[in-house]
Amino acid sequence: MIDSKNFPLSHEQKLFLLRRCDCWRKWTSLDDKRHCVLCDRIFSGRNVRITFDKTGRATAHCPTRGCTSTCREWLYPGDPLLDERAWEDWLRLLKETEGERFADDDVAHPEKHPSHHGAASPQSVALNQ
Repeated sequence: MIDSKNFPLSHEQKLFLLRRCDCWRKWTSLDDKRHCVLCDRIFSGRNVRITFDKTGRATAHCPTRGCTSTCREWLYPGDPLLDERAWEDWLRLLKETEGERFADDDVAHPEKHPSHHGAASPQSVALNQ
């Protein structure tokens, strides 16, 4: 494996490789920042480490020593999912949505609904066997 630490890249080459490696976020310059969700570090594209496998395929890595993250684990700084309060609101919303989905007796227990006319549902047949 070839590492960009040992094989210097021009700024243009590095930006080109960051754009190819990171299909989830847009890189406009090497000064763009990312937040690693594994090590909680904010870094710029200048700090990203690029490696190349035997076939020449490039992979971008978090610059933090010992961190194993790649582009998939990076977010834009200030992403609401990194904010504790926003995360709690998101979880609350998910719970409320799930509660609404299963609070409706038609969805949770269709065999008990009056319009069902007492016919057994496929789920109740399977459970009673």
